[in-house]
Amino acid sequence: FELMEHSYAIVPLTRRSEFFRLDVFPFAILYASAFAIFRPLDEGDEFTPILGSHSSFNSRSLLFRLVYAILLLLHLLLILSSQWSLAISQLLQYTYTAPTSSPSHLKIVPPKNKGDGGIAEVKIAKFQNSKGETEAVEERAEFQGVLWKRARSTTKENSTSTLPFTRTSFPTTSPFATYLSSPGHRTDDGIQRSWFTYGRNVKKLPLPSFGKLLGKQLIAPFFIFQILCCVLWSLDEYWYYAIFTLLMLVFFECTVVFQRIKGLEGLRASTERQEFNVAVWRKGVWGVTNEKDILVGDVISLTRPTGLYYNLPDGGRRKARSDELPQVPCDLLLLEGTAVVNEAMLTGESVPQLKEGIDSRGGSDRSTCLDINNTSHKRHVIYGGCVVVDTHRPATNDKSEDSTNFKRPPPPDGGVVCYVLRTGFSTQQGSLLRTMAYAAKETSVNGKDTFAFIAMLLAFAVVASGVVVKEGLKDEDRNRFKLMLHTIIICTSVVPPELPMELSLAITNSLKSLMGKHVFCTEPFRIPLGGKVEWCAFDKTGTLTSDEMEFKGVIVREEEEGLTGLKQIENNEVGEETVGVMVACHSLALQSDGDVIGDPLERAVMKSTSWALKSNNVVSNTAPGKEDELILVLRRCGFDSKLKRMCVVGDRKGTKFVAGKGAPETMQEFFTSTPPAYEKTYKFHMSKGRRVLALGYKELPPNTTIPQLKSESRSSLESNLTFCGLIVLACPIKDGTSEVIDELTNSGHTCVMITGDAALTATEVARKVGIVQVESENVLELRQDVGGGGFKWVAEGGKELTWKDGDKKELEKMRSDGYELCVTGDVMTALVGEKTGSEKGAMLTPKSLKTLCKIVPYVSVFARHAPRQKEAVIAALNSLGKFTMMCGDGTNDVGALKQAHVGISLISVPEVERKKRKALEGVELAAKVEKLKRRIKKATDKGDSEKAESLERQLKKAERKSKGKGGLREQMKALKEADDEVLYVGLGDASVAAPFTYRGTSILCCKDIALQGRCTLVTMLQIYKILGVNCLVTALTLSKLTIEGVKQGDTQMTAMGVIVAGLFFLISLAKPLEKLSKERPPNSVLCFSALLSIAVQFAVHFVFIVCGVAVSQPYIDPFDTANVPDAPFAPTPLNTIIFLICVCVTTNTFAVNYVGHPFTESMRENKLFSRSLMAIAVALVVCVTEVFLPLNQLLQLEVFPENAGGEGVVGKILEAVGLKGAVMVLIIGDTIVVNLLGSIIK
Repeated sequence: FELMEHSYAIVPLTRRSEFFRLDVFPFAILYASAFAIFRPLDEGDEFTPILGSHSSFNSRSLLFRLVYAILLLLHLLLILSSQWSLAISQLLQYTYTAPTSSPSHLKIVPPKNKGDGGIAEVKIAKFQNSKGETEAVEERAEFQGVLWKRARSTTKENSTSTLPFTRTSFPTTSPFATYLSSPGHRTDDGIQRSWFTYGRNVKKLPLPSFGKLLGKQLIAPFFIFQILCCVLWSLDEYWYYAIFTLLMLVFFECTVVFQRIKGLEGLRASTERQEFNVAVWRKGVWGVTNEKDILVGDVISLTRPTGLYYNLPDGGRRKARSDELPQVPCDLLLLEGTAVVNEAMLTGESVPQLKEGIDSRGGSDRSTCLDINNTSHKRHVIYGGCVVVDTHRPATNDKSEDSTNFKRPPPPDGGVVCYVLRTGFSTQQGSLLRTMAYAAKETSVNGKDTFAFIAMLLAFAVVASGVVVKEGLKDEDRNRFKLMLHTIIICTSVVPPELPMELSLAITNSLKSLMGKHVFCTEPFRIPLGGKVEWCAFDKTGTLTSDEMEFKGVIVREEEEGLTGLKQIENNEVGEETVGVMVACHSLALQSDGDVIGDPLERAVMKSTSWALKSNNVVSNTAPGKEDELILVLRRCGFDSKLKRMCVVGDRKGTKFVAGKGAPETMQEFFTSTPPAYEKTYKFHMSKGRRVLALGYKELPPNTTIPQLKSESRSSLESNLTFCGLIVLACPIKDGTSEVIDELTNSGHTCVMITGDAALTATEVARKVGIVQVESENVLELRQDVGGGGFKWVAEGGKELTWKDGDKKELEKMRSDGYELCVTGDVMTALVGEKTGSEKGAMLTPKSLKTLCKIVPYVSVFARHAPRQKEAVIAALNSLGKFTMMCGDGTNDVGALKQAHVGISLISVPEVERKKRKALEGVELAAKVEKLKRRIKKATDKGDSEKAESLERQLKKAERKSKGKGGLREQMKALKEADDEVLYVGLGDASVAAPFTYRGTSILCCKDIALQGRCTLVTMLQIYKILGVNCLVTALTLSKLTIEGVKQGDTQMTAMGVIVAGLFFLISLAKPLEKLSKERPPNSVLCFSALLSIAVQFAVHFVFIVCGVAVSQPYIDPFDTANVPDAPFAPTPLNTIIFLICVCVTTNTFAVNYVGHPFTESMRENKLFSRSLMAIAVALVVCVTEVFLPLNQLLQLEVFPENAGGEGVVGKILEAVGLKGAVMVLIIGDTIVVNLLGSIIK
């Protein structure tokens, strides 16, 4: 039952009966025993005064009440502890159950940051065979949407099991042939068993009532401590202050509960859409069932939803928002046909994906087991929460030639047939909802730094309390209860009860600020981590560069000349075979409304030809006179990021052929031959930052049948291809990318690229955006020797350097010599000794990470990286203690996004990016036209005809370019529409593809999150420092006043509380600057500079408070009842001076600890905060000078006596300046000294 970092801890338990719980039975005995032993005697017993002369309780009666009070306190503490601690709750209410026994409950503790642990009830079900005998007994528990079970495969009724409870395993690892031949549920017993084992298909989050959540908040340990503090203050007659503090705390807790309920309601709203019925194959017939009644193992029909567009009153149409579309109800495996789905709700990938049925796999491939995490298998999986854009039944329903398919009639609704893999909270969408609902969202209130910081403050308070007790015990007339009460108050005063409130306030304001910049965060505790980020990693395509591809041309092979330059299809420079491969080898899909969706690269290639998509598996030639020319796609082996290639089997005019495309270095081994300049050519274009794909072609024998094609293995189809060209595409770099990278780099962040593109392409783009800051010949790529031998560093110019097994000094020398390093995923995998294609997580083992840590910190470009390799890079940096940021835009980045401290998912919309780019160009052209017109008018007015004519020619040229684009106003409107359009892209659940989601298309959000993170981190450190100084000053003040036997007024304490609460609120409103600085904020309040600052500030305040006490001594009347220890409050010069100095100290503490530049706006720029400080300072001067006595009376201040007194230095000062002047000198002195020393420390 050891709790591992990434695993659950499960403990079987049996619930005790209510009476024999350890918080019931033992205390019943104790209460009865106490009553029997210490019960009060009859009235005739003599009285013994023990609490002083005013006591009227006899000793036995008092002892009885004292014992019962202690028992009640212990009982209450034990009950509360069971609410605070899962371990104590387990101890009190449950007993441990042996693994062989049947538990009634399970204690379940999730991994770190995956929510709090809890205890779940175990349900038992018995399943009978046809003879009525018990065939199996299953035990199941559900906790936070996660199912746990243990099966007993036996015919004995009262059997035992030594099997442990495990997470319910879903049928996601069977061979493809098993799914194809699945008959669905055939019996009622099978349906019942599936329902018990996997549950209903419901993703409804529990929504506790406001009262229940508030009650849970009010019994939290920190709030109980806060209540205790309020009780202590009220016992000392500070009623107003106690009530104000209590109301403020309750209001804050109500706000937290309200926000929690609002968040849960939003999550529930995202899942509670209109329910719909689906066709399901059960008991050998097609029927209809509600989506909530879908069971794992069902075979269902999935259709395209209606209502993708809504009619507008003006006769137009608008596209339905993502929250208006029905979603796929569960995780499905597509058995036959094709479907186009939008996965943006889950992954942030805006490009709809084509899903293919597993019936397209060949016979040998059907024996392969499904791996739901394998990228090549994901093209068959439709995840719950996605939106179906379109579906297409198979081209033929004749299954007679394929014995592996189960014989079932086509579904009545015409949909595609799917197998249900997972339901409810176990689906992809369900797991993401669980993350949002249960994952840790706390700030660092309970962190180690917080406890260490409070422990240091508490040590001072204990010393101060010890002095108070020592001095108080010398006075025999002093009330011991009051002395003890003041001692406890001093100790509790250094534990700031408002700490959670202030930290939560800082986080809440940061969330609001980020939302204003269209950044949405699902894990608020990560916001301060944005200020600690040291490494920024970026995906390339869709993140640094646009998803939209620009087709440059084709490099074809000619027998005499080898490889030629770029050829254009419209000029008939490319042969039919090459064009056929370009248009047939695709994964595009045609929507019912005629829109073509899919990979932007493939759309750009298709657009460059005269061919068009007629259906998902048919392309037709649109050239005049060739309209009847078609290419049929008979089988498609989709693109796999691990294989780096794809192929299709096509039919053109009765000729069957194989068309393949992929990375040039990968495809080379499948070609029968390549031109001599093959490698040199594709590397040349890659070095320009372009995408290059190699094309291959092979004709098949005329007598090849479709069943033979389906049974043929992929490797066999792709072998012996004829090379027929290279296609070259470019993807433009997004606007503002280089500027953001430069600012991040200049501010001390290390920027790297992690991409699936080729090394040369990646390094060139990295060089253009500023990640790589050397020429291409100084970029070293780590390569493995032929035959899998050693490794070596190779530069593009041919220079080679020896690999010295991750020698740190050697790598540092290479970087200092001006080299940038690049590593591909295959080499990195070989480096850690793992085989390509190893199981998920193999790159994340401690051994692998230890190897990666030797090289990862020195690499700038990680090329040809698969998703698990991207994740491993971030994990390696994390294991080195680095704070990481990962920015990506799609499915392949999700693992790395979740691994990073700050993962940012961009919503990439190529169409909007293209629209925005065109609008920007239009704005520039329109602005140029307007400027030329003004210059022409100016030249004409001056009579400079020659210059005017030259400008006229430029104007005509600019007007030709801007023809049809409208004027400046129209272009600005188009630009605004493009910006607004991004904001209406539906997020859905995409916001949990990463902790942060940006509704935009550039990496500007990385800078915004870093700025806001630094601002939040600095604000939290300010809060710690201010609370630290204030708590120490409060403990000191209370100590001095208690020793002198006086106290502060209730109104004074309340006024101080209002000032502190108001200033904390205003300090949390500080906004980040617009530019990142090289200087970094401290990562912890326990750093030397922070602790030194607190110590120095307290020392200065200590001196001036002691001076204030000394100045007041000559005016203390020993015969005044206000100066009698434990007497009711009355204004005196001592408590008046102490209060005024404390107000000054509090104000100075806020002013000195306000950081401002270079992380947040300065104090002058934070106008509300600075003006509030000025208002407090003015009020303080008014009180000291007594120019408005009603204010002094409101604050219970004593009128300063005019006559001077005292001896020595104090007496002379008072004679010279008077008491008012002395107090003013102390206030001004504290302000000047603490601000001067604070500036020096900064």
